[in-house]
Amino acid sequence: MIITSFSAQGYEEYGKRFIDGFLKNWQDESLTVYVEGQQTALSIAQDYQSVAVVDLLRDKQFIKYAALLKASDPMYCGQMRNPQTGEPTYNFRYDANKFFRKVYAVTQYNDKHLEAVDPFAWLDADIVFHRKIPQNFLKDLLAGHAMAILGRTNMYSETGFVAWDPSADTHRRFMQLYRNIYLSGAFRLLTEWHDCQVMDFARIALEIDARNLAKGCDPNHPFVYSVLGTYMDHLKGPERKELGRSPEGQANVA
Repeated sequence: MIITSFSAQGYEEYGKRFIDGFLKNWQDESLTVYVEGQQTALSIAQDYQSVAVVDLLRDKQFIKYAALLKASDPMYCGQMRNPQTGEPTYNFRYDANKFFRKVYAVTQYNDKHLEAVDPFAWLDADIVFHRKIPQNFLKDLLAGHAMAILGRTNMYSETGFVAWDPSADTHRRFMQLYRNIYLSGAFRLLTEWHDCQVMDFARIALEIDARNLAKGCDPNHPFVYSVLGTYMDHLKGPERKELGRSPEGQANVA
């Protein structure tokens, strides 16, 4: 199973392309998409009958927590003041309101499939596919480990892709901590509040056995230099989206 998420605008800008690419290139995995809003959910369900769609706005805990973050402090939405000028500015590193959604989607999926034994993974929806994915790809990536990650030296992991083995002994504890770092407010104790920091904290604290797919790769964009780059590209950031590719990883596409 592959999990992803996007907004109504994201569905038009890159979500449709992601789903089309997934259905064309990944034959032995299913796709679950998390959205916010009935209209977007209905649109996807009508366009893609084989894709499972979950509307987070039907989840009372999600609604309550999202409202709490917005009402508590603008900083939880990344709204800050420039220390030099005092002018309002946005810093994605502290936008807990944005990034907790990914963690909530993953953990909600896990909660609803507690008896599952097959691997599942998160993929950001701004990923494009350029080759057929081989059979048992997720299982091979995990290679007996509890997680497969894109770890970076002297920097937090990239979480455009993360895979889990739900049969691992540590899996349930990881998922509980992963979500509760946000829901408890403990994310405020981290140096940054995005899901990359939260994932790293949870797996390190619990000593999770994780396979690093990015070992020895370029730390700025490890996705395309890892084995994932052979089959797909992560258009991370506005420049890569405008270009339509990651110039760093073109060697993998040839």
